[in-house]
Amino acid sequence: MKKFMKNLLVIVFVFSCPIYLAAQNNNPNVRDVKIVMGPHSGTIKSDAQIESNIEYGKQNMNYTNYVVTAIVVNQPGAAIMRLFFDDVNLGNKSFILIKSALDGGTQRLNALTLEQWENSSAFFNGDEVEIQLLIAPNEVNVGLTVNSIYWISGDPLTPESQCGATDDRVTSTTNQVGRIMPVGCSGWQIPNGSFLTAGHCVGSTMSILQFNVPQSLADGTTVAANPNDQYPIISSSIVFQNSNGTGDDWCVFKVNPNSNTNLLPFEANGPPNAFNQNFYRCTKDILPSTSGNTTRITGFGVDQVPAGSTGGLNSKNQTNQTAIGGFDAETGSGSSVGLLYTVDTEGGNSGSPVIIQGTNNTIGIHTNAGCTNTGGANQGTSFEEDDLEVAIQNSAGSNTTYVDANHPSFFTIGTMLNPYHALSSAITNAASGNTLSIVEGLYAENIVINTNLVLKAPVGLVVISPNPSPILVAKITEPEASATESKMVANHNLKVSPNPAANFIIAKISDGNSRTLYKIYNSTMQLVKLLNVETGIENKIPISDLSPGIYLIDAQTGGQSYKTKFVVSR
Repeated sequence: MKKFMKNLLVIVFVFSCPIYLAAQNNNPNVRDVKIVMGPHSGTIKSDAQIESNIEYGKQNMNYTNYVVTAIVVNQPGAAIMRLFFDDVNLGNKSFILIKSALDGGTQRLNALTLEQWENSSAFFNGDEVEIQLLIAPNEVNVGLTVNSIYWISGDPLTPESQCGATDDRVTSTTNQVGRIMPVGCSGWQIPNGSFLTAGHCVGSTMSILQFNVPQSLADGTTVAANPNDQYPIISSSIVFQNSNGTGDDWCVFKVNPNSNTNLLPFEANGPPNAFNQNFYRCTKDILPSTSGNTTRITGFGVDQVPAGSTGGLNSKNQTNQTAIGGFDAETGSGSSVGLLYTVDTEGGNSGSPVIIQGTNNTIGIHTNAGCTNTGGANQGTSFEEDDLEVAIQNSAGSNTTYVDANHPSFFTIGTMLNPYHALSSAITNAASGNTLSIVEGLYAENIVINTNLVLKAPVGLVVISPNPSPILVAKITEPEASATESKMVANHNLKVSPNPAANFIIAKISDGNSRTLYKIYNSTMQLVKLLNVETGIENKIPISDLSPGIYLIDAQTGGQSYKTKFVVSR
């Protein structure tokens, strides 16, 4: 396997004016090391020897004959740490496990996923990790070198800058927005599978997107998300600008799947095969001032009110918070179009979505703070910015036609910001060879395709049916590197009939020979029915109390979970 080169450069942004942008983590450090593991060759070992070394056995593989060797890597004083590797050869089946000594967070990396992580690890809490190298039978010269350790020992004290005398931000539980590490900006997904942030956040330190971020320590020191909730940013996917100041500050990027779960963020952050809405729509046709709504900003700004344990940053520092406020104006034109609003933000909110309150629609990207306790306005980049609109349009590939049944656009021309509302319209107007990028939702229509088109569902469940009865379920499954198309999937282990149904359904599980727990969710993923039975092979479930609509049924039995959709129709 080829030798990978380390790509690490710590960039510190310096500004001459009092505008607080990215919350660059303080005291980022890099130590060059040379810790060699291997080369080793696989030999036969007993089950007992293997089981004594395996601590992360949830991967569906047989480790019986793997050779295991381990080392401990520490960096005294580190709050969170990350490893970079070189001279990697993990063969076809060998892999490494990295485990935090502080909280047990573990990451599994093989040859493919280590390449997707650009030859680095996730962030781990604490100052010590154990690396286990598991060598598959008959594989030779397996090994790697730890060539550097990146760690952070604390966060800076960034002055507060709110619109008014108080900080009105409150804790947010949304998983539509993540924290970009180690630069400390915010990033969020849009309906074509790409992510957005501020252009000034770009650098070699913009490398990992984290979701479900825990509270920081009492002194404001950030805590890394579980390795299962960390995603490597694809450096080659980054397109950005930050040349003309406010109104021309934006970035579009993509991420690879998590190496433990093999899931992308929208798949991991909600029940599968459900309308999860783990993204924000982009619009330039309406503004909060014209729609009668206020403005919301959600992201990972710093926090020092109230003061933390050391008199500065507190436990909410760089955690997910949200606030609402008024919208002032959209300014500029062409390649520099800005937004002005009086919503509380802080350093670290850079890259946050500028949301029309009460909707899933966004009008741009938050980039700059300008509010004081006596006036001013915070600032962002509008989707009216020409270059940003082009970058978003092309981020899913050229010759892409967009469809979104729930987009608020007035003009439907098949672009990302002005998609067709009906799938049939897209099919009629798309050129042969185009890709139809279909946004999550229900398309209650008949379709006939007589043209050479590719249909993709980048960020969630797509149901196409005139009844409406879900006859087509599409979900993206590819990592960026594989370049395969989305797959149409169905769960053949759980069948529901009749479908649509009025008063009852019969749920059949092909291997449900043990106690089964049935959970039924409505279209907004609220649990509406719970049933626990002795065996799940075949069960009659009353649904006369359910309103007409689409439902998700989740059958949990024998340590497995089977899901499918059904329709209540009367």
